[in-house]
Amino acid sequence: MKKLFALIVLVLLGFYVGWPAYTGYAIHAALEAEDSAVLERKIDFPQVRSSIRGPVMVKLDSRIGELIDDFGVTLGVTRDQIKMERIHGIVDGALDDVVSPERLGEIYKRGGDFTGAIQQAVLRQVDQAGGLMELLDLESLGGSQDDDASAASGGGFDLSNGIGGLLKNKKARNILGQVMKQVGANGGLSADALFPKRKTIAASDNGDRSFDFSNVKHFGFAGPLAMELGVARDRDAIDPDVTARMSFQDMDWKVTRLTPNL
Repeated sequence: MKKLFALIVLVLLGFYVGWPAYTGYAIHAALEAEDSAVLERKIDFPQVRSSIRGPVMVKLDSRIGELIDDFGVTLGVTRDQIKMERIHGIVDGALDDVVSPERLGEIYKRGGDFTGAIQQAVLRQVDQAGGLMELLDLESLGGSQDDDASAASGGGFDLSNGIGGLLKNKKARNILGQVMKQVGANGGLSADALFPKRKTIAASDNGDRSFDFSNVKHFGFAGPLAMELGVARDRDAIDPDVTARMSFQDMDWKVTRLTPNL
């Protein structure tokens, strides 16, 4: 009986500890060697992209809602004017760009800031979509930009002649100045608006990309055949930068979910 019990313990340890640990080692080695084939086998990229999509969508919706609360009444913009398919396209394009075997290898070589890479990919997609001014539908405001009376009467501002034409209106110019500070007219300002500034660690910081147990901020089971591990690039951090879920599927332990701390 004792031998049987010991055998069961060994099997369980091998299944829940040894095998997942080997998968983690294989992924790390593949990132070091930029081996896309191994990453394809050990990471379920469609599931990972799907798992990241929700948190990014929630973050964008929250931040855009805050921007509309700040300036929507003044500019006559409401949430109803935001076309959600635009946001869906932005998020999907960003995830297609970042969550792939090739891009994961590049991100790792640059220091492993996966969350920062997602944020930058979203910002690139926002810029390609016309910027936050277009996303907030500010380009469609109607009315005349030639006098203050039109704006004061609620006629809105005509942006058909571009920002230069809008600036002829003093009130519009003052409002636009506030908006520019918050939502930005370029990627740099947009970054502050969509994603609060966060501490990043460059690949060159101390030249150290080593990982040990102090980088692990959370561990737990997410079911009988799934476990989650929260890790941070900064050993002194309290919260993880990303939480990874490893699940047993297709007769192997694979990474099936990533939740970035945005």
